[in-house]
Amino acid sequence: MKNVIIQSTKICQMCNIEKNILEFYIISKTNKPTPYCKECWKSESRAYYEKNKEEVKKRTHKYQQEHKDIVTKINRKRLLKYYWGMTLEEFDLLVKKQNGCCSICNLKLDESIKKLYVDHDHKTGKIRGLLCGPCNLALGGFKDSTDILQRAIEYLMENK
Repeated sequence: MKNVIIQSTKICQMCNIEKNILEFYIISKTNKPTPYCKECWKSESRAYYEKNKEEVKKRTHKYQQEHKDIVTKINRKRLLKYYWGMTLEEFDLLVKKQNGCCSICNLKLDESIKKLYVDHDHKTGKIRGLLCGPCNLALGGFKDSTDILQRAIEYLMENK
């Protein structure tokens, strides 16, 4: 077996400074570092964007329109991970467990609701289930308080 020597430094082709290889982005197709260090790459990217702002916006918008399904899925995936620490697969399992219905009103996806929202306990952060928009807003409006909800029930019962 051959000994493989791993290069630990590289000279940035923009600033000409020798830097640790970790200070360079890796090109996924080739698995090799970019010619510029991260700092120079970001600086160059910002300058290009400022110079070509309208063109970049048009190109980005066109891409998002042409790849709407992919962009939506990627954004949903990022948001689920960022806010709830869950994967898209875990979310889909929860949808399946609830038979695609809101945990409160039992409305099914595609009947009158387009998506389900993650409901959580605001004190513990624990995920309780998935709700339609109106039910999620209602719980938020009642501040997750069982006392307030009970008073709302009593109010509705008295004023039938």
